[in-house]
Amino acid sequence: MTSYVLQHILFVVSRTSDYPIRGDGATDIAAAIETGIVAGSLAAGARLPTVRDLATDLGVSPTTVANAYRSLRERGLLTANGRGGTSVTAMRPRSARRVAPPIPPHALDLARGNPDPQLLPDLRPALAAVADGLASTAGRSRKYGDGGNLPALVAALEPRLAADGLPIAPVTMVNGALDGVELALRTVVHPGDSVVVEDPGYCGLLDLLESLGLRAIPVATDDEGPLPDALTAALARRPVAAVLTPRAQNPTGAAWSSSRATELEAVLATQPQLLVIEDDPLAEVADEPLRDITAAGRDRWAYVRTLSKTLGPDLRVAALLADPTTNARVAALQQATTGWVSWLVQHLAAFLLDDADAERTRTEARRRYGERRTVFKEKLKEHGVGRCRPTGGRCARARSSGSRARRGYASRWPSSRSSRPACWQPTLRQPWPLRGATSRRSGLQELGADPPRGRATPASRRRS
Repeated sequence: MTSYVLQHILFVVSRTSDYPIRGDGATDIAAAIETGIVAGSLAAGARLPTVRDLATDLGVSPTTVANAYRSLRERGLLTANGRGGTSVTAMRPRSARRVAPPIPPHALDLARGNPDPQLLPDLRPALAAVADGLASTAGRSRKYGDGGNLPALVAALEPRLAADGLPIAPVTMVNGALDGVELALRTVVHPGDSVVVEDPGYCGLLDLLESLGLRAIPVATDDEGPLPDALTAALARRPVAAVLTPRAQNPTGAAWSSSRATELEAVLATQPQLLVIEDDPLAEVADEPLRDITAAGRDRWAYVRTLSKTLGPDLRVAALLADPTTNARVAALQQATTGWVSWLVQHLAAFLLDDADAERTRTEARRRYGERRTVFKEKLKEHGVGRCRPTGGRCARARSSGSRARRGYASRWPSSRSSRPACWQPTLRQPWPLRGATSRRSGLQELGADPPRGRATPASRRRS
């Protein structure tokens, strides 16, 4: 009898599923349910026992079960359906970057956003200079506690930040843009909180929000950035933060116009306590001026400028500016986690920002990216692909039929514009020229016109 009672307490089979839930505390119960979801034993849509039933079966209080369910709802794993009970969320959180559709062999890939390697600076002179700089430490690494911001890098960044009209504020070096965004978010958020994001938006940001147990509130965009009315509606849902991109937005290439920036600033002014984070990914090669709205009378703001996308993706380094409260909290969080950005990386970045050859490379990159956007837009229009108005960066948004994507063009991420923002919408990227003028011309012709029925698709023709 005792054995049966213990088994009944530790294992309970859901009345609507065959998965055993165990645990005598909220954390244990939540972990058991999450294990079942990850393993596939609790399928999407599976109903869980009511709070009272599960509490009775496990011999715990209803409050314990309610807390377990609530923690899983906040992380998007469960959905409350009113009288329909609690069920496993229909679309379990997954990494947006890991579930991109497979690209067929020989497809014309317009979906990637990597920089052109030929338009990144040569790292060898910088590496040699850093090696020479180690003479002061006899080639040895710095010690724990000797980290922090490299003064030479901060000195190289300050005039650039000032030239963009950013406020005078302490600069904190972080390990790339997403690290800076995460640190800023963690100064205000708790699991289950909501964050405003652009729709379509950057896949990496959506993955970050999911990993933190946060809910994304999508805001529709056009070629000039977020739509003011959509942002107003999003703020009515009481988010705790907003992450916005003032120029070279990924994946649309949008940049805020002066009038749009003014409108957005007015909307955001209605909630001065909201933490507004500006992510400026391509500042060093941007065509459009920065129209900053973060620090204008706001209590909480942060600005993140990554160097990885212009100096090289391997250089995980970015600058973060913020209001005093956010800056102090970021510093404390960084000290408790990563500690500091490697001084080797910071030395490399400082050298590349001051080096004349690297500056010429950035100037050339700015010019050539601009030329490619113009040519790409004109060629798309010439071959019948819908409206395409890229304003900056390495991305462009165009209207493209679903059949084109199915015919071997990795150009978009399907979206229903539901409550979950899209990683991709009909979006095209061309970071460097398609190889060969003939393939470029024929590829764009095929992209612009649907083939007659029975005709082989472009991808299949190129397999021979």
